[in-house]
Amino acid sequence: MFGLKQKTLLALLLGVSQLGVWHIADAYIDTTSRILIFQSKATMLGKLTTSSASALENADAICSQDAHCLSHNCVAMIAYPGVRQPAVDGKQDAIGWVLFADKPYVNIYGQTVGTTNHNGVFNFNLKNLDYAVIKESSDTAWTGFYTDWTVSASNCSNWTRDWENRDDDDKCNATAGDVKSISSTMLSVKNASCGGYTKRSLYCVNTSPITDSTV
Repeated sequence: MFGLKQKTLLALLLGVSQLGVWHIADAYIDTTSRILIFQSKATMLGKLTTSSASALENADAICSQDAHCLSHNCVAMIAYPGVRQPAVDGKQDAIGWVLFADKPYVNIYGQTVGTTNHNGVFNFNLKNLDYAVIKESSDTAWTGFYTDWTVSASNCSNWTRDWENRDDDDKCNATAGDVKSISSTMLSVKNASCGGYTKRSLYCVNTSPITDSTV
């Protein structure tokens, strides 16, 4: 049997593109009990609602339909006040949060990005996150978080507006994170206009640990 390093090398030697590598890698890399985090290839303006889906339903569908999502069972790591938010000690309670507590997360190559704490969030000092991103996608991802994981007031009016921000109005902008950052700026590097011409991606995570039966 191959060891993890040999499996990773074999996957990388056989792979041509990020997409190809992951589909090869999921056959060779032992990622048991670890969970995938990746950047969606799809990009969008700040309005995530559609005529038939709520903002979170549509965001989760975007993640589940992404080619990197294993078993089409992924959700968006995005904040929605009172509906999807992690616990932050002394500041906010966990409601419908999507990251597991005390679990390692891996990128699309099976490399460890970081391990969550007891609240199901990263304490940062991440690694290999840049390999979790899709090079042809956006440099930033919609999050709706401040850098300490508290929910931001800037979230495109609960992800329902794609208006261009003209007056620094929280209803017309949202926090976006740097997808290549290994620090807290992965959550918030700027307040971005909900409209205009710049579309952004989402952070996506699998909803269960990766096991041999998943890949």
